[in-house]
Amino acid sequence: MNILLVDDEPIFMDKIKRIIADFSLESGIEAHVTTEAYNGQEALRAIAHQPPDIVFTDIRMSNMDGIELSKALHKEWPGIAVVIISGYPSFDYAREAMRANVVDYLLKPIDPELVKAILYQVQPKIRSSKYLHGKKLIQSLIESDVPNGVEDPFDFREMNAYASYCAFVVQNPETLYGKDGLFLQPSDHLHEGFAEQLPRLASELGSHWIFNSKDGRSFIVVAGLHRYEKKSVRLIAEATRDYFSLSGISVSVACSLEVKSLTEMREVVGRLHQLLDNKIVIGRSQILMMQEEISETKPAYFQMTSLLESKMRSWVTKKDWLSLKKEYYRLFQVWEAEQCPSIEIETNLKRIIHLMERHLQTFDAMASKKLEKRIEEIIFTAASYEEAAGFCWEVMGELLRFESREIYLDHSESTYKRIQAYMIAHLSDPISLSQLGDLFNVSRTYLCNLFRNYADASFVEYFTELRMERAKELMRSHPDIILKDIAELVGYADHHYFSRVFKTSCGITPSEYKQSLLNK
Repeated sequence: MNILLVDDEPIFMDKIKRIIADFSLESGIEAHVTTEAYNGQEALRAIAHQPPDIVFTDIRMSNMDGIELSKALHKEWPGIAVVIISGYPSFDYAREAMRANVVDYLLKPIDPELVKAILYQVQPKIRSSKYLHGKKLIQSLIESDVPNGVEDPFDFREMNAYASYCAFVVQNPETLYGKDGLFLQPSDHLHEGFAEQLPRLASELGSHWIFNSKDGRSFIVVAGLHRYEKKSVRLIAEATRDYFSLSGISVSVACSLEVKSLTEMREVVGRLHQLLDNKIVIGRSQILMMQEEISETKPAYFQMTSLLESKMRSWVTKKDWLSLKKEYYRLFQVWEAEQCPSIEIETNLKRIIHLMERHLQTFDAMASKKLEKRIEEIIFTAASYEEAAGFCWEVMGELLRFESREIYLDHSESTYKRIQAYMIAHLSDPISLSQLGDLFNVSRTYLCNLFRNYADASFVEYFTELRMERAKELMRSHPDIILKDIAELVGYADHHYFSRVFKTSCGITPSEYKQSLLNK
């Protein structure tokens, strides 16, 4: 942590510096006095150039005293922790200090143990604040040309302080379609255990930032490295793959080469997304290392031919579903033998769907769009080519109406009702598809189809709907309960995030909903 000392007595500054040095030695936490100032105005000029994490300031100084400095910091840099040190045990001073939102108010002569206790106390908050700030800057840099929220060039200089960087784009194992056709993720809980494990993987790793990609189908890890070692980077990629594959889910990780500056990260992450999209294979976990140059030549996988399309057209016209089904499953066997990437399979299946639509009387534009999304979802979540083939054929038959839906629903309703009851009883828990699959001994792809068939929604949509209905019920029956508590009762640790989800789902904010109840 970076510390600024503000006092007009050099002897006092020397004493504080010794206490901080002792703390750093005893705790192993890096703590440095980066700047010294002799009054509040001098401190503000120094902070504008290089903001610290914490300020220790005397209360009585010329030009600008400690109270005025604290108020200015609270207004302009609310993330900086302030500790006031005073030789005057005045209640008025202490009250003003508390109004300025200081961390603590210490009296001279200084007790070294109290200073150390404060440094221990603020360390987690400083670490969290730095992480979130860094995450915001890097995410903004990747998603736009210029980082948002960089109020001072120092912000970005500090982020660019590592010798090199590396990026990983990881296939998100818990994503599903939302109502707008985009992939959604229930929360960031997936990343927490992984983030704790990362620092133990390689000594070269300095800092790391994790966030979901815009489409939610993957998440991004950016690592700041003290030095670039290809072996260590590969180790991080393998550990990432293994960590998220523990539940039997196939996860692919695309890994960059050395990145010298964060300004290159937008282009690098774009190339990693392209690599991941083109190389994901059903049921297979992979490490995909980015090459210096993107190869223009791609492996030749089996594609639909004009002759095969002609045969399929004939079978559809004659309603010879048995011949069509045999050829369809043969195609999946060929693709499995080739280890054909998911994107190629999706393209070919969409060609088959369009061919069938043109020759079936049941063609419906909305059903067609829905079917294509279902196919993408199945290919994305399937554990094997066989599973993907079975479920894709099922939804094609259901939505294009060339096979009866009843064939598939005979034994599913009771399973769905048991899962539904479990979800309703565990609305406050971070339930995932993998957990449900393990509990009820079914595949994630089976679960996806189950929710589509019975709830006409994805798992995420349906679970969110249950939570929002429960939240509304709580607001109706307990009008005095605060929103933070309601959020926690329906599974949202962050009540701000809960409010955003509620508005997206219900069209109004929770506060507006509560007010509407009062107006009735």
